Order: sequence, then C-alpha cells, then structure tokens
Amino acid sequence: MNMPLRPLRLALCLSSAALLSSACGPSSGPATASASGSPAVSGSASASASASPSAPATPTTATWGVTRVSGGLEIRTASLSGSAGSVLRSYPASDAAQLWAIGHGKVIIFKTVAKTVVVVPIAGGADSTFHAGSEDNFFGGAISPDGTQLAYVAAASSTEAHERVMDLSTGHTSDMRTIIDNKLDTASVWTATRLAGSSFPGFADAGPQEAVALSTTTFSRTATLALPSSCVIIVAADGTHVADTLHSSLGDEADAAPGPGPPRPCNTLQTGTIDSSVTTARTQAHHNIAPLAVGNDGSVVIDDSSAAGGVAGITQSSDFGLLVVHGASPPLQLAHYDGGSWSAAAAFGSTVVAAHGATDSSGAMTLQVFTGGGSPTTIDTATDGYASLIVLS
Repeated sequence: MNMPLRPLRLALCLSSAALLSSACGPSSGPATASASGSPAVSGSASASASASPSAPATPTTATWGVTRVSGGLEIRTASLSGSAGSVLRSYPASDAAQLWAIGHGKVIIFKTVAKTVVVVPIAGGADSTFHAGSEDNFFGGAISPDGTQLAYVAAASSTEAHERVMDLSTGHTSDMRTIIDNKLDTASVWTATRLAGSSFPGFADAGPQEAVALSTTTFSRTATLALPSSCVIIVAADGTHVADTLHSSLGDEADAAPGPGPPRPCNTLQTGTIDSSVTTARTQAHHNIAPLAVGNDGSVVIDDSSAAGGVAGITQSSDFGLLVVHGASPPLQLAHYDGGSWSAAAAFGSTVVAAHGATDSSGAMTLQVFTGGGSPTTIDTATDGYASLIVLS
C-alpha cells in the first residue's frame, strides 16, 4: 500500500502532500457551524505558495482528535513507538469546537459558538485566535502547501457563500470566489497545483454530491466528478484520487431506518479520480462501509461493519472489520469485526494507524498501529467518544 502521509479535515478529508490522514467516518457531510465575528476583507490569496514539502522519511508521531460523548473535543498526541499519549488541548461542549485540520506543526480548531479559528502550535507556545467571519455557517478546511494559509467556506444563505482564505499569522481573510448556486465546494486538500475536496448543497439534508478540484488562484472549479447520493467522499493527498460510499439496491434496505440524507446502508465503495471516473471496488449486502483514508495509489482503508446489527457469525469473517482495499485484489484484513467501529485512520507505507471504539461511543477509544499487516500495538487511549482525524508526522 503506497499511502504517503497526509493531513486531512471532515467530514471530509484535508491534506498537504507531507501528511496522510482521514477524518472521514460514516458521517454524511460536514457539520454546520454557527455563531459572530468580524466580517471578512475581500482580496486575493497568495498565489506563491511553496511547493509541497517532502514527507518525513519515517513518521514518529500521531496527532488525533476525539469528540467526547459529552460533546467536548480533545486533541491528543502519541508516539508511534508506543510511549504514553497525552492531551494537547481540550475544549468543552459549550465551545462546540470542530477539528478542521492538522498539518505543518499546527492544529486548526473552529469554535462554532464564537465563530473563531484557533491555531494551535503542536510543539508548544501560545495559540492564535482569529474571527472566521460574520456568516452563520462555516465549513473547512485545507492548509496551504507552505503552511501559511487556511481555505474554508463561509455561507450566509443559499444564494451567498464565499470561498475564503485566512492568513494563519495575521488572521486577515480574503474572499476568493462568491458561490451563488448553493454548491458549497469545501476543500480538504491543497497542493501546489490545485485544491480538492467535496461539494454539497448548503442548507439541506443531502450529503455530498460531487468531488471537485479548484484553481489555486481563483478558487473556481477546474474539475468535477458527479457522485450523487454519496454517504461520504474523501480525497487523497495528491488531490486527484477519490473514494466514496453509497447505497446500492441489494435487498438490504430494511437494515437502515429511512430518514434525511442519502439512502442507507452504505454498502458500496467506489474509487477513482476526480479528473476521470469511479468504479465499484466493493459491494456487499447487509454491510455498512465507511472509507477512512485513501492513498495516492487509490488504495483505501475502510471500516466494514454489519448493517443488520449483531455480531453472531461474523466476528471471524474476513469480510468485516478494518480492511485495506486496492483495486481488484482481495482486501487485506487488519482486524476482525468485534461489534465496535473504526472511526478514523492514517497510513504510511505498510503502516496503518487507526482509532477503534465501542459502537455507542461510550467505551474507551484506542489508537492502534498495524505494521505490515501484523497484530496491532495500542499507543494511546481516550476515555470515550469517536475519532475525527488522525495525522502522522
């Protein structure tokens, strides 16, 4: 599996070419942030972002976010060698904090209530806090290849939203493009040549509908791939490879209760590229498939769980659990299904780091390292919750 390190974001996935990670679990789209801050200043983003930095020869640290059962957010760091992990920052439920991105030695937090972006230095030092804008809905984000800027979407209504860039040193914001068609193109990857991510209709219950690539100078669309009825869409660090899941009619419709959002269960995995098309990589009745990380070679780490509920007869099955899917090759099973769930993953070479917890999020959340397909090593444990992002550095 050739998956370079990549920082990501959610409900979608963010990255720089130096890091690989994913926060894309089974959610159907980005969460809506609401709350007040100073209005943005129109202008232009720097078009001189440096070339993507080289990935470290071997990652040594995992930085990850855990959304607690209480609603709070915890940012943790752990050594891949197995030494005890620690809490970098924690935020109470009253902040309604979201983990937007990790990369270039920074953690990007969005506080929904305050409408502020918080830049947390991983190596230590004081946080920087900046107003995101006066709109009520924010979605992000992607860090520029040189680590100096943050791209995100600020939406005021179904007819007015903005592709916005923030200078992470000064907090100065520039509106790059006005969105009037309610297609919120939310970048999760920013490379030297493009931004990429998913697009979803704002102010609606629908999930993501397209994978998109944007110009680094105008933030206008340069490539689109229609993926209607997707449960989730994630993009690789190269800004080109993509994976999504959706429901196919396999006779298992009764496994999921009807409701808003895309049809479920999400029993089909598709892989491909934004500039071309996708093909079906896996489809299984009574399965719920969640892509957690996608590599530059198109390989995907997935959580494949039972859509029908229960664990009887499937805990030793090779068709469920934490799997790596690559083209037409048989999936590589890293862990059997045990009734719990894998909510985030990151990969580098033959190493996969993934977060596992109880199905109801009330049990301990463990961060586990799989090397060469062998037995995992637990390197960190959170009291409860689910992981929203893992980044290796």
